[in-house]
Amino acid sequence: MLLDDNSLTCSSVVANSTMNRERGLSGANSYAKDLGFVPLAWLEARRPARWLDLCCGSGRALIEAAGLCAGQEIEIVGVDLVGLFADGADDFSHLHLVESPVGECTLEGPFELITCVHGLHYLGDKLGILAKYAALLSEMGRLVGHLDLGNIQGIERRKLQALLRSHGWHYDARRHLVQGTVRSQPLPLRYLGALDHDAPNFTGQPGVNSYYE
Repeated sequence: MLLDDNSLTCSSVVANSTMNRERGLSGANSYAKDLGFVPLAWLEARRPARWLDLCCGSGRALIEAAGLCAGQEIEIVGVDLVGLFADGADDFSHLHLVESPVGECTLEGPFELITCVHGLHYLGDKLGILAKYAALLSEMGRLVGHLDLGNIQGIERRKLQALLRSHGWHYDARRHLVQGTVRSQPLPLRYLGALDHDAPNFTGQPGVNSYYE
């Protein structure tokens, strides 16, 4: 039986206490390495700017970024299901860490950058989440997140890639990264539910398979 998003929030796979706990802003285990660009440098070139990070885990990378961009007209917002945020999260007025399911969180845009570093693996309606948050981007904004197409069930992979392209999304199959802008459109697929077992992703970690028709 497929699980709805409310049931998924109770899953031990979804509430992954190790996700993004140690990942920093730069270095070997970092946002810069996994995304292929330095988020803070990208934001600094577009000030005033706002950065939203979905499934931010402990917020370590965001806290590090907040310490580097104080007084630079950059606001940082992080959202995570489990509010086990690292020390220092309350030290900066331009950093806001929110404990909430990503699918239920209500935020006001626009944002110049929205990231989801290995977080979509643990969400139910992955495609719906992408569309929801792309709508919060500014005209110059970009959304970047890791997406394993093997965790999207009910549609053949090549057809899914074609749908992404035709609706304004770019998918990098080598890096497993999906990118969108405010002009990216929702895909014409209906979300049915998800399963949180037997769903490893390209990282080798357990994840969530999402089903569409």
